[in-house]
Amino acid sequence: MSQATQNPPPQTEPEVQEIVEDELDLRRLVDMLWAGKWLIAAVTAVALAIGLAYAVLAPPRYTADALLQVEQNQPSLLDNTALGQLTGQAPKADTQIQILKSRLVLGKAVDQLDLTITARPHYFPVVGAWMARHADTGDRPAAPFLGLSSYAWGGTKIDVTRLSVPRDLEGKTLTLVAGQGDAYRLLDPDGKLLLKGQVGKPAYSSEKGPDGRPAVAAFVQTLVARPGTRFDVAKHDRLATIDALQKHLGANEEGKGTGIIHASFTGHSPQRAKNILNAVADAFLRQNVQRHSEQAADSLKFLNQQLPKLKDQMNTAEQKLASYRSQHRAVDLTAETKNLLDQIVNVEDQINTAQLKRAKMSEEYNPQHPQMKALANEIAKLKGMKQSLEQKVKGLPNTQQQMLSLERDEQVNTTLYTDLLNKAQELQIQKAGTTGNVRIVDHAVKPDLPSGPNRKSAVLLSLFLGLLAGVGLVFGRETLRRGITNPEDLEKRIGVPVYGVIPHSKAQARLFRQMEKGKAGEGTILAGVAGRDPAVEALRSLRTSLHFALMDAERRIVVFTGPGPGVGKSFVSVNAAALLAEAGQKTLLIDADMRKGHIHQYAGVQRSPGLSDVLAGDLPWREAVVHLDGEQGADLLASGTIPPNPSELLMNERFGELLKEAAKEYGVVLLDTPPVMAVTDATLIAPWAAALFVVVRAGQSAYGEIEQTLKRLERNRSRVAGLLFNDLGASTAGGYSYGYYYYHYKYGH
Repeated sequence: MSQATQNPPPQTEPEVQEIVEDELDLRRLVDMLWAGKWLIAAVTAVALAIGLAYAVLAPPRYTADALLQVEQNQPSLLDNTALGQLTGQAPKADTQIQILKSRLVLGKAVDQLDLTITARPHYFPVVGAWMARHADTGDRPAAPFLGLSSYAWGGTKIDVTRLSVPRDLEGKTLTLVAGQGDAYRLLDPDGKLLLKGQVGKPAYSSEKGPDGRPAVAAFVQTLVARPGTRFDVAKHDRLATIDALQKHLGANEEGKGTGIIHASFTGHSPQRAKNILNAVADAFLRQNVQRHSEQAADSLKFLNQQLPKLKDQMNTAEQKLASYRSQHRAVDLTAETKNLLDQIVNVEDQINTAQLKRAKMSEEYNPQHPQMKALANEIAKLKGMKQSLEQKVKGLPNTQQQMLSLERDEQVNTTLYTDLLNKAQELQIQKAGTTGNVRIVDHAVKPDLPSGPNRKSAVLLSLFLGLLAGVGLVFGRETLRRGITNPEDLEKRIGVPVYGVIPHSKAQARLFRQMEKGKAGEGTILAGVAGRDPAVEALRSLRTSLHFALMDAERRIVVFTGPGPGVGKSFVSVNAAALLAEAGQKTLLIDADMRKGHIHQYAGVQRSPGLSDVLAGDLPWREAVVHLDGEQGADLLASGTIPPNPSELLMNERFGELLKEAAKEYGVVLLDTPPVMAVTDATLIAPWAAALFVVVRAGQSAYGEIEQTLKRLERNRSRVAGLLFNDLGASTAGGYSYGYYYYHYKYGH
């Protein structure tokens, strides 16, 4: 076996890189979700609360159902013989479903039950209806909750059977207020009195309408309520009520081609759902019977117009046959001729029937209609058969031909007249019987159990949607985030090493708030008050890196700068100085931001005297130095009095002399500079640095401004030692979970 066969080829570098990137992407995804866990939890909790509120407060829905059957027309009355097609075949179930849901049928149900009138108790918002449903009051209205007597709290009933209002009040909610005894008042939406009435008696307003009748009239059949209880009453437009009814009415065929229609209606009241569906079913049945009665009457009218003509034709044919026999004393037809006669009579009968049907159909269709064309083709075919039979008749003797012709006319007319007469009698029976092809198999009954809402599904769905929305917000926040979030990506894109990653410190946030309240001084430096804080541990790593970076430096000067304000330069500078002093290094921290420097607040001293005062030549620099954090800690040279020309002071030779002297006297000199992108001060200070660090902040600093910062420093011949990635929090950790959680490792106790 060859070497190539024994040892598989090594995995190529691109494949390894692809696997690593996939692992990083998966890790970044998990870390991103973990970082946004509280946002996801909050959104999920809100969604779940909404779902639970809906599950508890949503009123139950009840569904009543009924079963209808669409039958074929009775074949004994109008089959495919003679005029069997005049009234048509039974419509399909789909057609009947559309009729069932039509305004014609629903309008009759609306009128029968006065569905344009709605009257319901006025409940307290959100929870009032739920409390009323669960109130155990027996037959008496519930007592008002917390003295809110205008709301209904259970046990109330109202039934308004008649209500007429002006056009401008249709669809608007009126207020009916229960009074003492059976009295009530009806108010308009503005609270104006419309009428006063008594339960069980018609009530009319004093104001008259355009027709001279009372503008508002009402009849309250039932009213059970405490005095002062309010009800919402409205008179709706009839068409709008029908449209609303259509949305809650369902109908479908049970099985293909069965003709069985399952109808259902859903509402909040089981009795109302039952009554509405039964009214719709009855209206549908009545219109079907009426339609069949109208069809029968229409066909009967057509037949009555044709019967006198056919009777005259039959009498004329009989007279001609009798006269011919009397004159020629003709004998009966031969068997062959009789057979030919029967065929001719049959064809003639079919032709006459088809022509009558065409005459009937021409009242509704034009000659180009497909059914009219099909009927014309059928008539042409029958006439062709008739011509073929007539050719056979020509071969008979003249006497036989004449007898056959007369016999044919007599039989054809007699048969056609008899058939139409029978059909006319059958149509009269059908019209008198008023039967249709629809019957109600099962009427609707009052449902005992609600059909909805599905409260368990609502809670589960809200939980799922909450999780989905929370995850979506986390991804959206990450997508729209302006600043950098991952130090690894920053290092790859910028090409400058990240010297340190400083995690977010909650303890430092508290110290910042303390400084804002003016409680500065001793105890405001994180390294001094929280030595085990993850941010301090990260700065200790920076201290170690500085030790090796400055080992061979001629002047041990370290400069901290940044792209813009608020990245944490001062925080890094102050704590780095404190940690260097803690390690035994004699350290001087210079606040070189003479515009907005605030490191003096950490020491609890005034900003002046300071650097600006020294550079202006007012006093020696050693006299301006103060202790940063106690006698054994680092020293501080504050920013000093705010000068009108900070950049010119930095270009003064005194600044260089100060740094040279300080570097000889101190083991390490740290400088905190203004932002590079804001002013030129940092580019003037940077060349003095043995180690120059650019501080960037997670979620705030953008790639573009970091790149511009590095370019400005490079143009001034300043070499950046590295980047300091500050304030890496759980919300911005991205895929850098290893570093973040490493700094959150707890010491053992």
